Amino acid sequence: MTELGQALGSRRTMERQVLAEILAELRRLRATSTEAMTRLTSGGAVNGVLGVETAAIGTAGVLTRSYGTPCGCIVVANPGTNTVTVVSGPPQGASAPTVGIGVTVIPASSWLAVPIGGPSWTIYGTAGDTVSVQAFAGLQAYGVAR
Repeated sequence: MTELGQALGSRRTMERQVLAEILAELRRLRATSTEAMTRLTSGGAVNGVLGVETAAIGTAGVLTRSYGTPCGCIVVANPGTNTVTVVSGPPQGASAPTVGIGVTVIPASSWLAVPIGGPSWTIYGTAGDTVSVQAFAGLQAYGVAR
């Protein structure tokens, strides 16, 4: 091969390498911008998940959370021996409401998906008891289980 042919072949190889690197970078940017847009349009939720936690009910008998976007539902697992009450919205007083719109009672040793429809929820229960909560931007089709 002539010197000119070697130079052209080497140039084509370098062009292919540069193009491959540019393409890889564009794919990475697309993936990260898609994830960022998902977070922005869903109030910070990726795949519709707002939060997942196991938490102790506070000394006042209340556990509450608030999000920057409406919460479609929470799935609450109550492994304890006491009943907990879930309320859609912020705390409504020192003690759990017994009836009303947005009030759901979850028996001991069970779990339930509870529609919320607002940016916050509150769980009333016995201080120190733990509950596991999964918060979603949309509804989840679960039933009660014991």
